[in-house]
Formats: sequence, structure tokens, C-alpha cells
Amino acid sequence: MGFKTNLYSPREHDDGRGIDSCPIEGFYQEKAEALLREKFDINTDKYGLSFMVAFGNRKANPPHPKSRRGFNDIVSWK
Repeated sequence: MGFKTNLYSPREHDDGRGIDSCPIEGFYQEKAEALLREKFDINTDKYGLSFMVAFGNRKANPPHPKSRRGFNDIVSWK
């Protein structure tokens, strides 16, 4: 639940700053946890890393509008 809240919050509650979020997949967990231990003194035995999300401002708007198929186009009840 916390993941979805952090992922969608910036754009749903946009206050004019244009902050967006993007999930990061395929990261090296061991290397990322080593960095957290060494640079930020985080106890990764107690606080493990399960996902990463980037927050920031878009450099430019995407060249194409977002598109998503409708719920009824992908779900059918039988």
C-alpha cells in the first residue's frame, strides 16, 4: 500500500510544482543496500530494500499522450 501511495501521490495531488514519480525495476539490490550502509549508515539487516522509486520533475513532456485500454476492453465476465 505504501508503494502505491508514494508512486501516485505526486501527480494526483499536484500543487503546481510538476513533481512526478517513476518505479525503478531491475536494480542491483546488493549494491544498492551496500551504498545505503556505507554512505547513509542504514542498517540493511533491519531495513531491507524491496523497491525503488524516483521522484522529480520531467525534463520535457512525453512526445505522445498516455494511453490506456478501457477496463471493459481487457476484462470479461463469463
